Amino acid sequence: MRFTWGTGIFLFLVVFVLSMASFIIFAVNQDVNLVNKEYYQKGVKFDDEMLRIANGKLDNEKVSLIQNESEVFFEIDEDYYHNLDSVKLEFYRPSDRRLDLFFNVNHAQYSISKNNFKYGRYIVKMTWLKDNHQYKIEQELIVK
Repeated sequence: MRFTWGTGIFLFLVVFVLSMASFIIFAVNQDVNLVNKEYYQKGVKFDDEMLRIANGKLDNEKVSLIQNESEVFFEIDEDYYHNLDSVKLEFYRPSDRRLDLFFNVNHAQYSISKNNFKYGRYIVKMTWLKDNHQYKIEQELIVK
């Protein structure tokens, strides 16, 4: 059997189609981590989010986040905490939303075991309600 230019074109097309099919199968099976499932709804309410963050900057020094070898401590000034209606903590993992953690804070001092975390970068979003105004502070946390 002779190898002609027609056979070469045919083999090229077969290899091309097989490589494209394998790439499509690979791409479809990849997990896509979006920033948030409700991305559009959060975008619509972005002005409210910016107002919460601006409110939180005023009271930023009343909230602290500290970590040691075994725990992450969240602390609110005791006098300030008694005026709050609800406090929520969100540990947002930018690289994988399945590792996000959510906590409702019931005390001025709150500790979380590091066993709940994987090593890496988290963005801690602290939100609270005080006098019908919403507040939010974001801090970066590197869990080691």
